[in-house]
Amino acid sequence: MSEPVVFKPIHELSGLIRTGKLSPRELAAACLSHIAAMDAKLGAFADLWAGDAMATAAAHETAIRGGHYLGPLHGIPVAFKDMVEVAGRRVRISLPARAAGVQARRVAVRHSITTH
Repeated sequence: MSEPVVFKPIHELSGLIRTGKLSPRELAAACLSHIAAMDAKLGAFADLWAGDAMATAAAHETAIRGGHYLGPLHGIPVAFKDMVEVAGRRVRISLPARAAGVQARRVAVRHSITTH
């Protein structure tokens, strides 16, 4: 039996995505499924943006299939700590007192990752 995709190293995932053997949507869905199975026990995610993840994966898949492959991290899902400012999302910095704070802007690191 082959290793579950969520446990493969990024360089293998990247090659699979580049060659079309794995789609960004399949990878994102596998990651979200793994998170759903494990996070109640681990508590690693304050907020899970599954809809955003799948929409981003679909956009990456379209770009890659259209010949616009941007490099080895294209199509690889990422997660952001709750201290990264994201427009329209809460920033808690793991502090309950910050739970209500919704950001009006998006920081450069997330902007550059999500717009390319």
